[in-house]
Order: sequence, then structure tokens, then C-alpha cells
Amino acid sequence: MAKFVAFLALSAFLFGTALSEHEKEPTFTILPFPPISKTVSQSTTHPAPRGNKFPDPGLPDAGTATHGLETVQERSTAAFFTGVGICYSPFTADRKCKSQQAINSDVARLRKYSTIRLYGVECNQVSMVMAASKQYGIKIFAGIFSLQRLDTELQTLIRAAKGSWSSIAAVSIGNELVNKRANSPGQVVNAINKARGILRAAGYHGPVVTVDTSNTLIKHPQLCRASDFCGANAHAFYSSKTRAHEAGAFALKQAALVSSTAGGKTTIITESGWPSAGGTNGVAVPSDQNQAIAVKSLRDGFKGKNGQLFLFSAFNDKWKDDFQGSFGTEKYWGIED
Repeated sequence: MAKFVAFLALSAFLFGTALSEHEKEPTFTILPFPPISKTVSQSTTHPAPRGNKFPDPGLPDAGTATHGLETVQERSTAAFFTGVGICYSPFTADRKCKSQQAINSDVARLRKYSTIRLYGVECNQVSMVMAASKQYGIKIFAGIFSLQRLDTELQTLIRAAKGSWSSIAAVSIGNELVNKRANSPGQVVNAINKARGILRAAGYHGPVVTVDTSNTLIKHPQLCRASDFCGANAHAFYSSKTRAHEAGAFALKQAALVSSTAGGKTTIITESGWPSAGGTNGVAVPSDQNQAIAVKSLRDGFKGKNGQLFLFSAFNDKWKDDFQGSFGTEKYWGIED
């Protein structure tokens, strides 16, 4: 235990406090989607679970080779997105799928954002959010949640896009899979490469990436190397020595650290925000006022970095459960509530 505590102290000194995974998949009871077992979120500040840490999803752990697949041309500026994006999950408080009417209403409130980030394909969310977003010119940052259903979810995404790939700004293969110990880095790299090949064959030629915490990407730079940009989740709230007004500086520092370990590749902050309620984490205090301060700090900090920030999250996610290390905040990150 003493060695583990010392390791955490060294990690915090080098990279800042480890960041917690937010986006957990709900258990659905609505057809036609099969029941989905809930993923328990785990922060990197906690010991790894016992037993097999990396369940085999049918993808070998074969390093970082791209297998000759074409990647998006590397860009030194943020040319992947424009403006500020927002993270969104189309689920009700009782973990059911939102209707098209409800999604239309949500998206209308999000029209000031350039891109909506989704985490999966359940509930027909890709086609429904695309339909609601088109009138506002909002792009979609689509996501595949689980490597265990990689092929099925990719085909669902392809069907939902209906060839309208111009509306899809990027595709993420997993969200914090290595951080929450669902998969190994090698498995995620192979999944990115496999997905890129399938999507290219379907006519999509945009960025294909994975998203993980900034600390995880620093520790495993092969995740960035396999991606068309580095997608980093960085929440100042989980750094117990960071106040709300420092959220922008914190996220910028994390982005710089990730890029520096990835050969200068562009890093996009794919989640950053502040909770409005819950328990405190050192000097990080959740409140409506502090959330507004943190969001302003993030917007101000990224003014000169067009397209490199996704705020978390659009609305309070009442369907989520708290977990050890979440400080009772999981339901209260909604910026537009």
C-alpha cells in the first residue's frame, strides 16, 4: 500500500491529479436495442481491479502498426473542428432513449456550439442527432462505446450516416477504455486501425481516434500515434489543488503535455467542465457559480485555439450513478441546465 501511495504521489507531481472517467453507458430496457451491462467507471487514482484487467474483445494485442491504412494528413493547426464543441448523451433520467422531439429540443438549445460529441450508437442517436443538427449547421463527433461490439456498432454508425459523411466531423473508438482498464493500449490501437479500414471502405475519410484521459495518453503515447489527433479528457475539478478560475490553464497544460509526448501531434480537449453540485475535492468546489467561472476560464483559455475544446456536458445526466472518486458530482455537470 505504501508503494502504491508513493506511486500516486509521483504521478500527481509529474502530470497532475489523475482524471476521472465520466461517460458511463446506461442499461437500456427499450427495444430494439439489446440490454447493455453498465460499465463501472474507475479513476486512475484507484488500484486496478483484480483478475483479468483487459478482457479480450477479439482484438489481438499487436502493437501500433497501421497495417498500411491511410490516415488523415497530420495538421499542425486545429483544422479538425471549428469553434467550441459540446458533449451530449440522449438518455432520460430513467435510462431510456430520448425521443426525436426531445432531441430536437435539446439540440435547439445547443445551436451555439459547432460540434456535438456523442459516445455511442444506441437509441438511434447518430441519425436522430444528425437530423436535429442539420438546420443549425452543427457537425457530429460520433463515438463507438465498446470494443466488444466494434463491428456491430460500426455498421450501425455506417447505416445511420446514410452516406452523409460531411456531417460527421470525427469518429472516436472508445472513451477512456485504457483509463478504466476495459482494454489494453494495444487492443485499442488495433481497434482504431480496424475501424479506420472499415470506415474508409464505407466512404468516410475523416479523423478516427480514441479518447482517453490526458494522464493515460501521456503514459501510453501509442494511443495518440494511432489516432489522427490526440483526444484528451481533462477535468480541473479532479485536481484537488485547482480552483474553478484555473480550469482553462489546467486544460491547456494537459493538452501541451499530451502533444509533447506524441511528437507534437494536435491535442483536442474532448471533455472539460465543472460540476454544479456534489462534494468538494480539496480546493475544487462544485457550485453553479464555480461552474460558470470554470466554463468562462475554459472558453477564454482556448480563444486562440479554434476547434480544440469540447465542454462537458450539455445537460445534467440524471441517469448516471456515482462511484468511488466521483465526489457525488456525476449527475451535475450540465452546462445548459
